[in-house]
Amino acid sequence: MNKSKKMNIKKLGFGICLIILISIYCYPWINSNGIGIMVNGSGIKDRAGVNEYTFKGGTYFLEAYSNVIAYLKVVENEATEKLDTTEVQLYLDNALENVKLARDTFSQLKEEMLTASYNMISVKMLKNMDYIAFRVSISADKETFNQVSFYLKRADIPGLIGKMVSDMDAMMRTLKQLKLKIPMGIIASLPLSWELNRQFSESLMFGQYAAQVFIKIQQSMQN
Repeated sequence: MNKSKKMNIKKLGFGICLIILISIYCYPWINSNGIGIMVNGSGIKDRAGVNEYTFKGGTYFLEAYSNVIAYLKVVENEATEKLDTTEVQLYLDNALENVKLARDTFSQLKEEMLTASYNMISVKMLKNMDYIAFRVSISADKETFNQVSFYLKRADIPGLIGKMVSDMDAMMRTLKQLKLKIPMGIIASLPLSWELNRQFSESLMFGQYAAQVFIKIQQSMQN
């Protein structure tokens, strides 16, 4: 199989992976109106505007994570196949670019939410929610869910988004460090590779748990 065809197959598999990730983790935000249930107002600060930014930032994040997964697959195969450093660096460059786009999108949303007009019914429901019972009902990881509830039980939406921005800053640092380690070999880069995967997977679950809380709030408002 020629190199061009191999790359086309990789792109196809990469696209399928991204679609699956978006379907699993972004759909709840769209279907439930996500974080938009927290606001009144117009423009970026209305429900549709907030959800649009959430979806846009989430898509960038998942694009970055799918590149990280593709990179990890290359690392996994390194024992039986010669490492293609050009391919590896491309995956890491794409991941870095998309994390930055996600970070900038959520950072802008955070600034908008600092001066947004909040729906006080949603705020009250967030503050009165039984987070322990809800965590048990969805079988959530205790440590990660407690990080989510720390912000939501205070209805601190800018704080919640700020945590995501901070996490993405850490991912960007790890990606930059990893790019420098790659020329030294896979073994030298393994600790950073594991750390990068942990950062992405934990941030992904953080966002999912937050989305599940917002879904629950909206469902309660509709009943």
